[in-house]
Amino acid sequence: MMSRAMTHRAAVLAITGLTAWAGASCNVPRLVVRTSSPVFGQSLGVLQASGDPDLAGQAAPALLMLLEGLLAADPENPALLALLAQGIYEHTFAFVDEPARAASDPGVAAAGRQRARAQYLKVYELGLRLLRRAGVRLTLQRSALPEVRRAVARADRRAVPGLVWTAVGAGSAALTALDEPWLLDMASKVPALLERAAALQPGYASGLAHAALALFWARDVGTGGSALRARAHFEQALAVTGRRYLPWLLLYARHWAWQFQSLTEETVGTGPAARRQPVLPRDKRALFVALLDEVRRFPLDRAPEHRLANTLAQRWAAALYPRKDDFLAQVRPGGPDAAKEGRP
Repeated sequence: MMSRAMTHRAAVLAITGLTAWAGASCNVPRLVVRTSSPVFGQSLGVLQASGDPDLAGQAAPALLMLLEGLLAADPENPALLALLAQGIYEHTFAFVDEPARAASDPGVAAAGRQRARAQYLKVYELGLRLLRRAGVRLTLQRSALPEVRRAVARADRRAVPGLVWTAVGAGSAALTALDEPWLLDMASKVPALLERAAALQPGYASGLAHAALALFWARDVGTGGSALRARAHFEQALAVTGRRYLPWLLLYARHWAWQFQSLTEETVGTGPAARRQPVLPRDKRALFVALLDEVRRFPLDRAPEHRLANTLAQRWAAALYPRKDDFLAQVRPGGPDAAKEGRP
């Protein structure tokens, strides 16, 4: 027969084993999710490498819904949060937002923008969750700009995905609804997050922080934009990707060469320190054509991991190329058209 001590020990071991088993059984879904996350990351990579945009556009929603289901089982999983944010953003930009911008029917365009805005706000919320995981607590709706700057200044490299997806989600949502003051207020705080992300990890998500900063500044100078800042960030986005991610060249052509086609100088600084600085190259039409030609002639096999994005960029470049003949005449400082631009 067992002694009393042996019986007690056996009982303790049995209870301990049952407790461990029960704990493990409660976390089985989470364990499955964490072991499966790399597989779904590879699945997103397969989509990104697809040469068939139509098939990829149809397949992506099912993958994204599956990722959302997995995230429900493991809500704090940083890998899943970042993967889902990236997947939603890329699908929305390529297959919802761009078609809405190209739609000739105002009703179709408005519906597309509304759908895109909802998806971009999802990206924003996922970004906030990532930031909380990295110890950064803020919301662009309620945090004042000085508070945002203080919070992101303390962020380290772990916070980069959260910084990028929070900023890109908010900024992209604002671009779909320029008449929504609360979204525009959120967007005004976006550069603080993007600048920190670009400083910590400039190559994250194919240089998205620099590209998003370029788009933020690529607004009319009279409304607070800066041709010089936009150009600098476009060039940095191209540098970190080795000019192998074609959407950045396309956006450079569309939002810089086109937007600032008649601008030859920009005022830098304020008050007595203000000075005029050239916005080069002066011939924006030549840059517009050169960038689109680079996109159209790029061999897709040179960047197989970006085949989907690059294929779409080539489609969009082909549609945009005919507008090369719509450029305004070059404006020279002090010339007859300078007064129209508010320059001496």
